[in-house]
Amino acid sequence: MSYEAITRDGLLALMQDLVDVREGSLGLEVELPVVYPTGETVVVTVAFEGEAYNVHDSGNGAAALSAYGLSITDNLAKRLVEIAAHYGCEFLDGRMTRRAQHTELPVAVAIVANASRSIADQLLAPRGAPIVDFKTEALQVLRESVGARRIRENERLLGASGFPYTASAVILSEDESQSLGLVEPIRDHEAATKKFREFWDIKENADLKRLERIALYDDRRQWSAPDLNLLQRVCNVVRLSDGVRRMQELMA
Repeated sequence: MSYEAITRDGLLALMQDLVDVREGSLGLEVELPVVYPTGETVVVTVAFEGEAYNVHDSGNGAAALSAYGLSITDNLAKRLVEIAAHYGCEFLDGRMTRRAQHTELPVAVAIVANASRSIADQLLAPRGAPIVDFKTEALQVLRESVGARRIRENERLLGASGFPYTASAVILSEDESQSLGLVEPIRDHEAATKKFREFWDIKENADLKRLERIALYDDRRQWSAPDLNLLQRVCNVVRLSDGVRRMQELMA
């Protein structure tokens, strides 16, 4: 079987066909190649409100849970708020939402789409399973290491590529005048792969080279050597069980 060679522009055109924008009752609706566990594609709504754009999922992520009989209890609602914060969004009135300026719209739409899908992903999770508990544990280690006042959560940082990232935690100097370190909780293989790209991009930003980059990983899990070796190329790799001592050493 022979295959036709494809050019960059040809592939780009094919990929662009996966995105559709249409007029909706609440604003412009962007359909993306992001899929809920139900098989439906994620649609993000963009509406101009005040001096910025409101980017939200119209409640579709939460609706996917309800459609399959998963009630949004107080505990689940709390988890969804935490998921939203992890993505730099808010979970308000059943919607995954994020405010953005005009130039931030492409990134905001992509982030809201993935955050919305993460809501519906709870259909795949064992009932009662923790969602962001490891991040909570990791942040507690940081508080014990350097004190809560020196930690800033969900800080926006730019990579050398110009892509914006939402850092889980940035550690400040003792007088809180400058940022010293970037810390990301790494729970599993998927997180390791994702955060490698982020650490690499931030490392290449000349304005952020001075930041200590730290991956705080869950050493209660089985890890493959390649995952940890990959992370060591772009950051310091610290075991959760040894986190307090190592963080104090690195941030001294």
